[in-house]
Amino acid sequence: MTDKSNDMTPFMDGLKKSLDEFEENTKKLKQKVEELEEKQIRKIAKDIDMEKSDIDVENFKDFIRKPYLINPKDEETYEILVPKFLDFQVGQLDRQVNHYNVFIVDKYTKWMTGIPDFLKDEIEIDTEQKFEVEDDLLKFESGKEEIVKDNISINKHVSNVENNRATIKKGHEFELVAELIERGELPFVPKPVEKSDLRQPELQDPNKENNEFKLKSFQQRGYEEFLEKGHACFCWMTGAGKSFPALKALDSLKYDEEEGKKAVVVYGKATRDQWENYIETYAPRLKDEVEIVTYHSIDKLKGSKYNLIVFDECHSLPADTFVSGATIPTKYRIGLTATPYREDKRTNYIFALTGRPIGLDWKETLDIMNKDYHEVNIHIVKNKTEKIEKIKNILKRNKNKNTLVFCDGLDFGDKISKETGLRFVNGRDSNQLEKIKADDQVIVSRIGDHGISLENLQIVLEADFLYGSRRQELQRSGRLFHGKGERHDIFFTQGEFNNHQKRLFSLIEKGFKLNFVDREKEIKVPDKYKNRVDLDVGGESITDENNKMDATSLDDISFLKHDIIKNEVNLSGNRN
Repeated sequence: MTDKSNDMTPFMDGLKKSLDEFEENTKKLKQKVEELEEKQIRKIAKDIDMEKSDIDVENFKDFIRKPYLINPKDEETYEILVPKFLDFQVGQLDRQVNHYNVFIVDKYTKWMTGIPDFLKDEIEIDTEQKFEVEDDLLKFESGKEEIVKDNISINKHVSNVENNRATIKKGHEFELVAELIERGELPFVPKPVEKSDLRQPELQDPNKENNEFKLKSFQQRGYEEFLEKGHACFCWMTGAGKSFPALKALDSLKYDEEEGKKAVVVYGKATRDQWENYIETYAPRLKDEVEIVTYHSIDKLKGSKYNLIVFDECHSLPADTFVSGATIPTKYRIGLTATPYREDKRTNYIFALTGRPIGLDWKETLDIMNKDYHEVNIHIVKNKTEKIEKIKNILKRNKNKNTLVFCDGLDFGDKISKETGLRFVNGRDSNQLEKIKADDQVIVSRIGDHGISLENLQIVLEADFLYGSRRQELQRSGRLFHGKGERHDIFFTQGEFNNHQKRLFSLIEKGFKLNFVDREKEIKVPDKYKNRVDLDVGGESITDENNKMDATSLDDISFLKHDIIKNEVNLSGNRN
């Protein structure tokens, strides 16, 4: 009989040798990177005219290695200031001041986007998870009983505090969850989906020759993470198909009239129509198993137990009028949103009430899907009359292209409709999705912000909007990723731009470039707004399509005069 251990000896020796070589090559590579970095810094210093420049080279080298400033704001909250010309993203982009991006990193960042390792040693944020909510129990570590009893904001929601747990008072479920979220806790316990709850999915795709339903690689990873955790929040960009892994989850779970119902909560009638179409097309057996309700009728789900609730457009869930729906008894939960933003400071609730975010990096998803960013054009006009004229011109030049014109105000929407002859679909209409799809060019109210998937959409024109809502801005631009997106044009009056330009931040965060076109010769932002935001809108009039200004380009490096230095600084900054 052959000695297998002897047979393995050459293999193990070869493996050890390969590992040793890998370690040695890694050391050499690290050394090479350090040498290149130092060479790059020396090149920048050499290119600077030392006689005419007041730049301190040593300080400049330190800046390249650490191109950000940390400003403690209050307890467990920090502002991170970074020059706009650097490719640097951390936490949430809060505002832009002169040539700087100001990001917020706080106790919620740790489970929303994560705190980069290079910041962990410089800021003090408690990352320990102390409390968990499971059914009607609050659970905590041994020895924390007195903390619960002494903490008024927690104690008032529980009773019977003993043996590492306390009973949550009936009707206090959300209040307790909200309190834990305010403390930076993720209150829901990850529970893998039990095998006894699963069944063989029977999804179909009539668009494929063999009728096979198959998720994309990133969608499959999201579905598998849901199986591992029992909850998830899919945040991929619009058009990435967030509904499909949720559809597979719904079809993979057993249905029981008493203990295992399933539901989808949607924002409005158009989104409900979209889900009904998905079920009819891809998962017909779910027609008798899944309740589809709007957030406004979410109370219909109360009194029943669910295996899974899917909260579509779950950025709506934390609103006062809907948030009680988060405590409807459900074994598993999924949230879907491409725009996890809220202007009422409850962004953190979105994930806490659904699950850990998956797919926040749009650039990564775009690369996987082999898609690119469409252009975003900012028009600053004198009044609404000029908005209509510019919209009419774009519609005329692109009359054969599928176009959505967004308009929040019903009166203004009716006026645009009269001037252009286009149908205006809004909340007064029935069969909204059917009417939106009926014409190549159509005006839509706020109903078009959510869940509308138009495969041939090429142009989005935005005539009227909800103040400074970042979420709405990203949703509207994101409609183009569902189709053949070419351009998104946004029309501001001067007053609207001064007051509501922060809505553009969500686009910048996701990697869009903003082109300012058709500008007045000089646009002045009132002083009271300058300390809040500056998108560099001053300068010469630009009317030529080939001379669009990119508000996030290297032209913002005004303190460096040489083009070579600008390029080198950008390259060095990217390595950080």
